Amino acid sequence: MSSRYWLPISLAICFITSLLLRIIPPFHQIFTPLGVKFALNDAYYHMRLVDNLAHNFPNFSYYDPYFVFPGTTVIGGAHFFDWLLATISWIAGLGSPTQATIDVVGVYMPPIMAALLVIPVYFIGKSVFNKWVGLIGAGLVAILPGEFLGRSILGAADHHVAEVLFSTTVLMFFILAIKSVYTRQTRIFTILAGVFLGIYLLTWAGGVLFVGIIGLFVVIQIIANHLRRDPSKRVAVITGTVFAITLLMNYSRTMPKEILLVLGLAIIVPVTLALLSWLMFRMKWRSAVFPAVIIVSGILFLVVANWLYPSFTGYLSMLLPSGSTATTTLELQPMLSPHGQFTLEVLWGNFTTVSVLAPVALAVLVGVTIKDKGNDEGRLLLAIWSVVMIALMLNQRRYAYYAVVNISLLSGYLGYLAIRYTTWTKVLSEKLGRKLNRKEKRRWERKQRMTKALSAFVLPGAVAVAFTLLIVPATMNVSIDTARQAAFVPPNAWQSAMLWLESNTPEPFQGKDKYREFTPLSKKNKPPVPDYAVSAWWDYGYWITRIGHRVPNANPAQNVDAVERIADLFLSEGDEYRGIVSALKSQYVVLDSGTALGKFYAVASWGDRDASEYFGYYRVPHDVDGYRTLLLFYPAYYRTLVSRLYNFNGEVVVPERTVVITYRGSDVLEAKEFRDYEKAREYVDRNPNTRIVSADPRISPVPLEKMDYELVYGSEEMVNGLAEVKIFEYVPEKGEK
Repeated sequence: MSSRYWLPISLAICFITSLLLRIIPPFHQIFTPLGVKFALNDAYYHMRLVDNLAHNFPNFSYYDPYFVFPGTTVIGGAHFFDWLLATISWIAGLGSPTQATIDVVGVYMPPIMAALLVIPVYFIGKSVFNKWVGLIGAGLVAILPGEFLGRSILGAADHHVAEVLFSTTVLMFFILAIKSVYTRQTRIFTILAGVFLGIYLLTWAGGVLFVGIIGLFVVIQIIANHLRRDPSKRVAVITGTVFAITLLMNYSRTMPKEILLVLGLAIIVPVTLALLSWLMFRMKWRSAVFPAVIIVSGILFLVVANWLYPSFTGYLSMLLPSGSTATTTLELQPMLSPHGQFTLEVLWGNFTTVSVLAPVALAVLVGVTIKDKGNDEGRLLLAIWSVVMIALMLNQRRYAYYAVVNISLLSGYLGYLAIRYTTWTKVLSEKLGRKLNRKEKRRWERKQRMTKALSAFVLPGAVAVAFTLLIVPATMNVSIDTARQAAFVPPNAWQSAMLWLESNTPEPFQGKDKYREFTPLSKKNKPPVPDYAVSAWWDYGYWITRIGHRVPNANPAQNVDAVERIADLFLSEGDEYRGIVSALKSQYVVLDSGTALGKFYAVASWGDRDASEYFGYYRVPHDVDGYRTLLLFYPAYYRTLVSRLYNFNGEVVVPERTVVITYRGSDVLEAKEFRDYEKAREYVDRNPNTRIVSADPRISPVPLEKMDYELVYGSEEMVNGLAEVKIFEYVPEKGEK
């Protein structure tokens, strides 16, 4: 069959497979009796903006008074993804979209954009290598599990899927531009590369990452050209034009100055280096002087820029966060040591079989590129791009959603090499055929035709089938399971709690309509201050805003001050919480089992405490097993607000018994039980290496006082005998009674 038929059919199969994989398994997790859910936490932030824009199209609100309190309500950043969803919703709703229309558009766009990714992946593979690499890469990127699949399933309305699609499209057009032989094609591809790079930066400000990747490629390519004594005018002009278009699209007062500075440098540097290379040719300088000058100049520039303009290099730290943000956020953990211990589990979960193939392919590609001295621009760019993305992925697992493109192309390259080396019989037959006489040659030609058929179709086909059978079954099983889990969809307990919060609590802005959040606010408007706010761990802030239509005290926007204030509130002991509650205007507190237990270490970290102050693991003697490891909780844990509210509903607690252990290191040597807490405390004061503990977070070994809170809601879903989600109202007058 002609490639004009089977190639489009194959790409269509990849597209449909990708789409169905992302829609069918998680469908019932997204469309539920409790309403439409979204599959990522940040999706609720984006859909909040889409709601506002679709109802006020084309007026974008500069402020969102429901965003957070206290703190900034300014909506910064790049929002092309939100504009795209809102525009489609507005058109689909004929200018008056319903909430259902907006939700459906937001739910289905991520799978569609992920399915479209097979197109640029195919053309990159085809342009750099051949159609086999492109087709295998497109097939793999459609089915690989992990970060990218999780961020592109039904309901994953975050801009990550758009980032990958747009950045890959940028490099597709850039590669086509530098490899094209016709001037008209070069111009068209260059303009499209610049336009999509502009769109990419309007989608995510961190898109300067790909400006850096392209810039690094151009510098290395110009050096390679200089060492080969080849001109660099063409690649410099293409690159400068791409970045100039991007700068024009992104130039605005709201765009960070750091990005504009990077783009300005990206325009100047390639042209300057190409001109410098030309001058050194004319002056007949030694070839080695050119790269030396570039390296020294680059180091000096970074030193001077960091000295004169510290925010320039500081801004780039957004790509590599640190502190509590990095240590307590799952997606920021290292790929091979997510919890401080080496493991291949996360890597395998992202790429399965190809996690073994891709490193081999990358090593081969780098070796071939070095041997070729950068003569093939496409291979050099793919090698640099892959090294950067894989390095970032190993440092922070979230970059796996970018690296999936590189892993797919590299695996396709290795598959192509396997197919290529099955054609050795063709070469051998041609060499032998030349040494035969005429009669023998005719007979050999008949065999040669069979050999060519074998080498051209049968053997490559067999290798392709084996390659497919080795990868696809294992990968699809993991991918279907990943898509079905929809791991970050709000649990029913939280969805119900937020719906209750919207219906059973007063509006946060007195005298304002319930849908005050749909009023567009410009820079001239002063955002209103809420009458009260809702306190919950920062993970849940966007749910409170979009589902509950209330104002949270913290959200996942990584406002350090906001998260630290919530951590201080949750870790407060005694009556400390009253002053914090007053400053936060916190009328309600929403707690779940995760905050009280699984995420408590994160609360402690943000509160500048160590989790070891609140609990620890001990080896306890056991009649059958000899020793058992138990998690034992200390008095400090039970005195925190989060424990007093979630575990005991803020009520008075008088312990019936108090256990004191004597320990050495992590071994429990003895356990004593006291009926009187005061006697237990006196015993601990007199004896070293002893402490009061409890093995059950619901059984306090220390007395607790009544708090100024009343339990107003508990979810039907239970965890360890307690409602999974609880809502408490601050009622100081009852506490005083």
